[in-house]
Amino acid sequence: MAPFIPDCPFLIKKINVFKHKYPEVQVRIQTDTPDVLLQKLETGQLSAIFLRNFISSASHFSELTVANDPLRLLLHKSLDPDPHHATIKYSDLKKLPICTLRPDDIWKYSELFLDECRKKKIALNIAFECNDTPSIMQLVSSGLVAACLPITLLDTLGARNNVCAKKIPGLNLTSPLAMIYDNSAYLPTCMRLFIRLIRSDIPCPPLSKQQFE
Repeated sequence: MAPFIPDCPFLIKKINVFKHKYPEVQVRIQTDTPDVLLQKLETGQLSAIFLRNFISSASHFSELTVANDPLRLLLHKSLDPDPHHATIKYSDLKKLPICTLRPDDIWKYSELFLDECRKKKIALNIAFECNDTPSIMQLVSSGLVAACLPITLLDTLGARNNVCAKKIPGLNLTSPLAMIYDNSAYLPTCMRLFIRLIRSDIPCPPLSKQQFE
C-alpha cells in the first residue's frame, strides 16, 4: 500500500490504528511535489495522496478534506511579548524576526500569511527564508525567529514545551488537508480499508491472507 503522507498527527494516528489492525500490510510512504504526486496517482504508482491547500480540478479523482489545521504564529517562549494572552498585537508582530518558506513552497503556509498581512498593511521583519518546515521549526525552537505554521507541528515535531502558538487577530488562516484517490481505478482491498478508516471511525473487518496485496 503506497500513500503519500505529510506531517499531520491525524494521519499518524490513523496509520497507527491501521498497522495494529493489519500488521502484515506494508505501508510505503513517498514525498514529492504535488504535480509529481498527482501524476503518480494518475498512472497508478500511488493509491492515494494527501495534499495541503489543494485546489480541486476537473478530474475523475475523489477528494476528501480530512483535517483543517489552523495556522498560528509559532515562537519560542523567550520571544513571547505577552505570555499571558493567546493573541499577539500587530505592534508586537512587527517587531519579531519572521521566517518564511520559499515562494515555491508546496504547502503555501507563508504565501497565505504574507498575503493576509499585505491586505492588512502589516509590515513584517522577514529575517530568514527556508525551504522546509523542519528547518523553520529548528529556528523557532532555538528562539531565533517566529513563523506562521500549522499548530499541529507543535505536537508532530515535539516542540510544545518550548514553543507557543499565538493567534493573530483578524487572520483566520487554516491549512486544509485533502485525501485524493482514484475511486474508478482498481484499488487493493487493504487500500480500500485504509480509505474507509480515514473517512470514518467505523471498525475495519479482518483480512484473509489472500487479501493482502
